[in-house]
Amino acid sequence: MLHSYIEERKQVIKLLHSLGLSPLPVAPRQDPFKYPKKDSKGNIQYQKDGVTPVPLFTGKNPSYLDANGIPHLVNHSKYQNTLPTESELQLWFCNPLTGIGTLGNDSIVWIDLDSNKFANQNDCDRAYEELLENNPILNSAWLEKTQSGGYRIGVTLATKKDFTNFKLSANGDHVGEALGSGRFTVLAPTIGSSGKSYENINRPRLLPQIASLESIGIFSIVSKPVVIPAVITPIKFDIPVSSEYINLLECVTKENKATLEGKNNDSEDRSALFNKAAKDLLGWANWLNAHNLNYSQNPQDIIRQAGSNLGFHDKRINYILKSINIENCQPAAKFAGGEKACIRKINKLLGYETKEERQKIFDDLNWKNWLNNRVFKAVKKIHQEQFEFPDDMPKHNAIIAVKSGLGTGKTEAMLKIIKETLLGSLIIGYRNNLLFQTISRGGEKFI
Repeated sequence: MLHSYIEERKQVIKLLHSLGLSPLPVAPRQDPFKYPKKDSKGNIQYQKDGVTPVPLFTGKNPSYLDANGIPHLVNHSKYQNTLPTESELQLWFCNPLTGIGTLGNDSIVWIDLDSNKFANQNDCDRAYEELLENNPILNSAWLEKTQSGGYRIGVTLATKKDFTNFKLSANGDHVGEALGSGRFTVLAPTIGSSGKSYENINRPRLLPQIASLESIGIFSIVSKPVVIPAVITPIKFDIPVSSEYINLLECVTKENKATLEGKNNDSEDRSALFNKAAKDLLGWANWLNAHNLNYSQNPQDIIRQAGSNLGFHDKRINYILKSINIENCQPAAKFAGGEKACIRKINKLLGYETKEERQKIFDDLNWKNWLNNRVFKAVKKIHQEQFEFPDDMPKHNAIIAVKSGLGTGKTEAMLKIIKETLLGSLIIGYRNNLLFQTISRGGEKFI
């Protein structure tokens, strides 16, 4: 048992290092009477009973046991952007009882579902299962069950989060925390203060990326203020609009329209696209209502039909709709260009455009045509379960681009080519973590 525990701990250290995350130790919870927490003046801090000291070593804070079993704290803030040295790792993990954890950062977040925030364990289990069911991309995330029955989900974010405490619906209760920069999270195979181990469910070499926490149904417990103008200035059109019915689908962006028409059902993140499109559509319904303009369709009907076209069952559609604060939705056009952009859109739909607007459309078309003429298209298509470069690939004076799905072996194929050339290679990228991982994989398997 002890041997397998130490081996698993080594694997976690190695994987965290390859992800650019600092492996940090966590000592088992210690007797608070022997190791009490003290304030800045050296006074012992006590729990609510006034007798029991607050523990200095909680079993959840960065710390380690030395070879003699003496606990020591670790100042984890210095390892937010700097990986620990080999000598530090040897010191921290010399005692087999020391557990392991790490920090989040601005792009990597640990979604922590706290079982104590739910009415019972079944409710916590169900919330976790629904998160994965409604967001299939999370099945490839770092997944763990905590020693107290909660769950931890490790992902990368395309946009930086702006909250920590979260709920799972617009009107829900606080059920967990999104642990980012500066926040420590304990990982398997650590043995918790309850005597139970943290259990790993999935430990990937790469963490999947999601658009935002909101895109998977995780929301801040603090409602964000919405600024509503006291007086709405009437829009003046050059043609009467009282009898005109506006097509809601024509109001949303092209991408959102395609989603609502079921044309993005092969996307890896359909939930995020569906959520974004629904908010744009509901935002236009709110905007048109506020300006006393008529539209011809029920937005809820459009959204439900769109969800069905994307392959979502009714339960999932209801879950997504429930997570949206409909009253606060605004058109995507308003976020991009303000009130004037919305007015221009409606004027265009009603058949009115100024000379300047027509010229802008013409200029935009010319620009798009220019771009389209400079698009590289595939000259060779191959169908393989795991990608490999073809034998007739040019060996000199060529730039070769590969487009293939996530997890289809592009990186491994590239590393094989590098090994075969015996010339070395410069790997260029825009994400340091991915570059570190690629170099690490090359060192392990090929180079």
